[in-house]
Amino acid sequence: MTYAIILAGGFGTRMKNSLIPKQFMNLKGKPIITHTIEKFLLVDSIDKIIIPCKEDWIQELEQMINKYTPSEKIKVITGGNSRNMSIKNSIEYINSLSPSKEDVIITHDAVRPFLSIEIIKNNVKEAKSNEMVIDTCVKAVDTIVQSKNNDIIDNIPNRDKLYLGQTPQSCKYWIAKQIYSKEYDEYLFSSTDLCRLAIENNIKTKIVEGDYFNIKITTDFDMYLAKLIIGEENE
Repeated sequence: MTYAIILAGGFGTRMKNSLIPKQFMNLKGKPIITHTIEKFLLVDSIDKIIIPCKEDWIQELEQMINKYTPSEKIKVITGGNSRNMSIKNSIEYINSLSPSKEDVIITHDAVRPFLSIEIIKNNVKEAKSNEMVIDTCVKAVDTIVQSKNNDIIDNIPNRDKLYLGQTPQSCKYWIAKQIYSKEYDEYLFSSTDLCRLAIENNIKTKIVEGDYFNIKITTDFDMYLAKLIIGEENE
C-alpha cells in the first residue's frame, strides 16, 4: 500500500489579503488543493490519500472534495499545530488501518499543485527500493549567502553542492513510524520536516530530482506566478 499525505493545515500568513487558508484560494476556478489532489488521483499506485486539516475547515474541505475530486481513496483528518504534528496524526490514522511494515508514505504540500506525475512515481519507486527518506530537490540556481546576525555575510557556500528542498518527501512506513514515535525538542519538532527529523535520527536521505515549476504558493507573488503557469489572467 502507498499512502499519500497532503498537508493542508496551514493558514498562509504571508498572503496579505487572504481571509481563508491559502490552499483553499481559487486558482483557475477551483481551490488550489483540488489541483494537488487531482495529481495524486492520477497515479494508480497511490492507494489512500490522507489530508490533515485544521478542525474548523474540515467540513469546508470535504465539500470541496465532494464537488471537485470525489473519491473513496480520500480521507480528511484533524491536523496538528505544526507540519510534523499533522504528519504524526496521519501516521496514527495509518496505524489504525493495520499497515504493512513495507508500505510507503509520501508527504506533500497542499499548496504545490504543479508537481508532475513523474515526481510522484519516482518518490514511490525510490521509497520502495531504499531504507532511507526520499527528498525532492532542485539545484540551487542563485547564489546563497549565510549570515549569523542577519546583517553581515559570514559565508557564501559553493552553489554546486546546494539544493532547494521541495516536496514530496517519502519513505517506508516503518521508517516514518520510527521517526514520529520519538520525543523532540519543541522548536525542532514545530519548525522542521520529515527529512530534517530523519537526519536527526541518523537516517540517510536520498535526493529525487524535482522541478522548478513545482513551486509552493505562500506569497502574493507566488500566486501571481501560479496564475501565469496555469494560464489564468492576473488582475
